Amino acid sequence: MLTVCETKHSGGKPRTRRVAGVERRETPASHPRGRRLAPTVHRRPTLSAAIITLDEEENLPELLEQLGWVDEIVVVDGGSTDATVALARRYTDRVSVERFGDYAQQRNRAIANCRGDWVLFLDADERPGPGFAEEVRRRMEAPKQYAAFRVPIRSSIFGRRFRHSGTQDDRPVRLFERGRARWSGAVRS
Repeated sequence: MLTVCETKHSGGKPRTRRVAGVERRETPASHPRGRRLAPTVHRRPTLSAAIITLDEEENLPELLEQLGWVDEIVVVDGGSTDATVALARRYTDRVSVERFGDYAQQRNRAIANCRGDWVLFLDADERPGPGFAEEVRRRMEAPKQYAAFRVPIRSSIFGRRFRHSGTQDDRPVRLFERGRARWSGAVRS
């Protein structure tokens, strides 16, 4: 479901070993005790789902119902005049209202509010497909080869899938390590 983005993760290979379910990191030879294995606790990477909204009371609840598998939901609302903010607060306490300037600015505000190791951006009218949660977790927990992933979007209107609109092959970057990506310039919704 996810397509690997061309953005490669920087840095060398981590020097870790897994021994009986415990991750051990090698201490550099320059350490006073020489090379030794120091036990560390292996933890699963955390995921924040980030959503920017503006008058999305019709779409938002269905999406939020489907996000029980993420560690945190962050909603940045652009000043809705409907019940969007109240609905979002039923699912998460990580809701802020910021005057909508442009998409890049709103998305960057959402990133700033996220606490997870990884960020998944979703629009209120999008719905994760079958197997999406497992694929996202698998990509996050794999050896750090990439810092971002493209997610194929299958758009439809009136129940029919777009086939010739120009957006039928849309694969925007939507999943990335927090701190490794920001939006700039003009951004499509």
